[in-house]
Amino acid sequence: MFNDFSLSPSLLKAVAELGYTEPTPIQQRAIPVVLEGRDLMAAAQTGTGKTAAFALPLLERLLQNPAHQKSPRALILVPTRELAAQVSDACRVLAKNLPIRGVLVYGGVSARPQLDSLSRGVDLVIATPGRLLDHLESRAVDLSKIEMLVLEAIACARSSIQIMTPYFLPDDRIITALALAAMRNVTVDIVLPEHSNHPTVDWAMRAHIGPLLAADCRVWTHKPPFDHSKLMAVDGIWCLVGSANWDMRSFRLNFEINLEVYRSALVEQVSAKITANQTTRLLQADLDRRSLPVRLRDNAAHLMLPYL
Repeated sequence: MFNDFSLSPSLLKAVAELGYTEPTPIQQRAIPVVLEGRDLMAAAQTGTGKTAAFALPLLERLLQNPAHQKSPRALILVPTRELAAQVSDACRVLAKNLPIRGVLVYGGVSARPQLDSLSRGVDLVIATPGRLLDHLESRAVDLSKIEMLVLEAIACARSSIQIMTPYFLPDDRIITALALAAMRNVTVDIVLPEHSNHPTVDWAMRAHIGPLLAADCRVWTHKPPFDHSKLMAVDGIWCLVGSANWDMRSFRLNFEINLEVYRSALVEQVSAKITANQTTRLLQADLDRRSLPVRLRDNAAHLMLPYL
């Protein structure tokens, strides 16, 4: 029962009005963890109550720890306007009896209402990255006081994730997110060059592939010439085109540029380019055939990642 989570009466009333009686499995496991303030990575099928699984404890924590400030304390970052609107609607219903201020931030609409809400002060921001970056650059929003952060990118994919990059050196969080997506029947395709222009990076990439193949992600290689494209497409409705490699160090560097695209025609072109380069599928047997010296070399290169 939702009463077992020690939620406030106002939240329990909102849950009851929605007709919810028993928490779903994802809610049973996620709500206590978030209420304790612990980090959580979760995935579940559509329609299983994922939004309530993070929204209920997030709202409860905002309610129980009030702060008199204009800067937002919680940020929910999602990749598309449609998903942002869905999450916003769900949070608005759950928080209708709470003294919590929120704002929905996404592109394609006038920024003025968003700026007005931010200037008055909000507790919660639900945003897509592009418009949020605009507000950050104009200093309309200050995220330095953020206490809770919810990210939905790879985790929100419903049918497909396509990645093409010359340097695939993700950290464990990205590998886990991709593996979880594949485990819930999202088709994950990763396209890498047959040979990188950086031998050490090439060896290190091979050390990342095993866990992804074990989770049924599909890894492909393409033949020369070397392609420096760094692309990602999700569900055929959103894509990322940029200069950042798939490692957290690269994502953090301020000279990297990534462009989010929502125009369907361009997303289709990016997806088609990635598909066209799926030349040879790499299998677990290919990794198993590596000699012991080669495996040691690849793992040693992997250990050198912080210095590459």
